[in-house]
Amino acid sequence: MLSIRILQIVFGLAMLILGRRLFWVFVGSIGFITATEYAVTSLPGQPEWAVVLIGLAAGIIGALLAVFFQAGAIALSGILGGGYLGLLITRSFDVTSQFAHTIAYVIGAILGLILFLVLFESALIAISSLAGSYLLVQQFELTG
Repeated sequence: MLSIRILQIVFGLAMLILGRRLFWVFVGSIGFITATEYAVTSLPGQPEWAVVLIGLAAGIIGALLAVFFQAGAIALSGILGGGYLGLLITRSFDVTSQFAHTIAYVIGAILGLILFLVLFESALIAISSLAGSYLLVQQFELTG
C-alpha cells in the first residue's frame, strides 16, 4: 500500500496547491481518491496494482470530464468532494457502521452538489483545501 500512500500525498498536495486554479486537477484528484477508497473497502483482497489502476482510471476520466464537459464536471466534483468529506467526518468520529458511512456519503454528496452549483468558486476552495489537507494529515499520521 506504499504506492497508494505516495499517490495520495501527491494528489493531496495537488488539491491544496492547484485545486482552485486548475479545476481539472481537483476533479482528477478527487476521482482517484474516491475510487481507491471504494476499491479498498468494497473489493477486499485486491492487489495494490489493481486498486491503483482503478483509481488512476477514475482520475483520468474525471480530469477529461472537467476539460471537455465543465458543467457536468462541476456537478460530479461537488458530489464526489462532498461525499468524500462526509465519509471523512464519520471516520474522524470512529464510526464503523457501513450504513452510517453510506448515509454520510450521500448527505455530503447532496450538500457538495448544492454548494458547487450555488457557490462554485468558494465551494471549490473549501472542499479542495479540506480534502487535500485531510489526505496529508492522514498519510503522515499527525495528531492534534
